[in-house]
Amino acid sequence: MKQRETDSGRIVVSRVIPLPWLIGAVVVILGHGIVTWHELTNLVDATRENTIAIQAIREAAATKAVADGQRDVRIENVERRVTELEQGRR
Repeated sequence: MKQRETDSGRIVVSRVIPLPWLIGAVVVILGHGIVTWHELTNLVDATRENTIAIQAIREAAATKAVADGQRDVRIENVERRVTELEQGRR
């Protein structure tokens, strides 16, 4: 704000914003918007990559769970046979 005194002795306050300040404020706001957009784009890309990685881990865990289930069935079958053989010897 600028103050100036008129011929009659009154003080007049001017609320004019200097052009360099206005341009600087617009540049700062635009720069902040661009940086925010760039960071958001990077975050979306990282989230997409993490989602793909998590899906692959889930599929691998499901495959291993099936294999573990098959091994458990085989182990139970072998244990049953061993038990039958041991009981047959007695």
